Amino acid sequence: MKKFLKYFGLALTIAVLTVSAYYIYSLYEARIYTKETILLDIEASQWRSPNGEVKKFEIYSDDLTERQKEILIKVQDPGFYKHEGIDLSTPGAGLTTITQAIVKKLYFEKFKSGIAKIKQSLIARFVVNDLIPKNDQLTLFINMMYFGKVDGNPVVGLESAANAYYSQPIKDLTEEQYISLIAMLVMPGTFHIIDH
Repeated sequence: MKKFLKYFGLALTIAVLTVSAYYIYSLYEARIYTKETILLDIEASQWRSPNGEVKKFEIYSDDLTERQKEILIKVQDPGFYKHEGIDLSTPGAGLTTITQAIVKKLYFEKFKSGIAKIKQSLIARFVVNDLIPKNDQLTLFINMMYFGKVDGNPVVGLESAANAYYSQPIKDLTEEQYISLIAMLVMPGTFHIIDH
């Protein structure tokens, strides 16, 4: 029995060290990618999907009114300006913060829960939170989020959604129209403005 416990303890230690090394290396790679690609893309007013597709910013967080920002934050991530990338204490659109949402879009080609969720949370906390200011995180978020499909075409970004669903820019939407778009972020298929 002592021999078994000794080998079990050794195997467990090796497993913990291996998993720790994997996550440490993932954070190292994410920091390099952030510094060499994402921060430069933000300076160039663009963002890049993991498959390499580059898209220009259509809107900046400063283009939103204070009321629009307040609504977005309240629905999506109430603790956004206080937390450090992850937040399990304030109710928002699920357990995913705005920071984690942009990590999912920028660092994962195909995201699957489980181990990827741990990696996503670590990158959000120790990379994105440390290197990308909140204002830039919000700009990334409003440009890359999915708003369902119109005529079979995916609608990505808040400005595109305003044009696709209301045929006008975000600055001209009524508060009710704006709220309807923000509500779509939670579940674009279920809360689709046209279909439902």
